[in-house]
Amino acid sequence: MTDFVLTEGGPSKISVQGIREAKTAASTIVGTVKQLAFGKEVIYARLSTATETSVGGYSAGKVCYAPILVANHGRAAVAITASIGAKEVILSLGATSASQNEYEDGTLLVECGTGTGYSYMIAGHPAWAATNTAAKVILKDGLEVALNTASLCTLMKNRCVGVRPNNSAVVTGPATGVLLISAAAGSYVYLGKRVSGLRK
Repeated sequence: MTDFVLTEGGPSKISVQGIREAKTAASTIVGTVKQLAFGKEVIYARLSTATETSVGGYSAGKVCYAPILVANHGRAAVAITASIGAKEVILSLGATSASQNEYEDGTLLVECGTGTGYSYMIAGHPAWAATNTAAKVILKDGLEVALNTASLCTLMKNRCVGVRPNNSAVVTGPATGVLLISAAAGSYVYLGKRVSGLRK
């Protein structure tokens, strides 16, 4: 399947990734939903890098689930006041580390205090040690409302990044979609999201 897809900061480009094809690099924005004929939908996702051998790996027909929220990365206090237009926010996080760009394409949600109700897409961040009082988050767009030390923010991963099959040893989030093909861990694939149903 070849068609136009979204890109960031520029015009649309041609995607040559079929819905039953796996790639090692993204060909469109992770989380993009594609409309197909007869009311069907697929969603673009990146599989977890965990091999999941205990559940037979990433084989066609398996339901994949989103990563869960990290408790210690929720309702985190803003450590340094950030002005309107700023693209960096410094948070004081709890006792859970994070690898570099683990929250890329995810969301920073202001839950309490100044700026409540605003959300911002995350461009990236450096690795964070556990109990980090100066965790830098880089935003794609500038702040619409200034944040201060009374602001509390929750970090949410892109629900389509790091999806994995159900594994009793790992707690997962809500279902994201169904694998259309068998693929290697870490691959970029389309997942079946919705099929057409009968209407009265």
